[in-house]
Amino acid sequence: MAKKYLQLVAAILIFTTIIIFIFHTSQGVGYIKIDSNDVELRLRGGWFGLKNVNVTSGAATVVKTGSYRPVRVHITKKQGADQWSIFGVGPWGQLQKIRVRTNQTVTLKLGPPFIMKPQISTQRNLRNINIGLVLKGQAQEGYAASSAMKNGIRLPEPVINIMDMNDMMIATDKMAYG
Repeated sequence: MAKKYLQLVAAILIFTTIIIFIFHTSQGVGYIKIDSNDVELRLRGGWFGLKNVNVTSGAATVVKTGSYRPVRVHITKKQGADQWSIFGVGPWGQLQKIRVRTNQTVTLKLGPPFIMKPQISTQRNLRNINIGLVLKGQAQEGYAASSAMKNGIRLPEPVINIMDMNDMMIATDKMAYG
């Protein structure tokens, strides 16, 4: 009796493995294209999100059909002799879930022009006010303002001046993490 049970379990496992293999190998391909210059996007998809895909500006990248989500975006720009770069690590806005279908091209518009807004929050005791910068791209994807670099050197944090109603400076400080 135990031998027949083991044979049945083995047959089910083999059958399931064959079905998964056939489904996985017969899966179609689609394309992802970035409609911006000098952008590199790293996506994660596939079964259990284990497959990493790098998509760069220019020609469309061939990928297996399915859903992908961004992990990181890196934008570089050459301006004269200077090389500028910035990294995005989310939140991802419209890029939260990228669905690729068989023989179809998904075109992504991300990066500049950027929208920069202050992000202001207070703590419960209202004695501390946190002021930060939110940098968003075309698809509402988030970029870390602190990751901006010029020629491989991280730029200093912006300086904040707090003025009173008479334009007298009350306090000044640099933005800092945390």
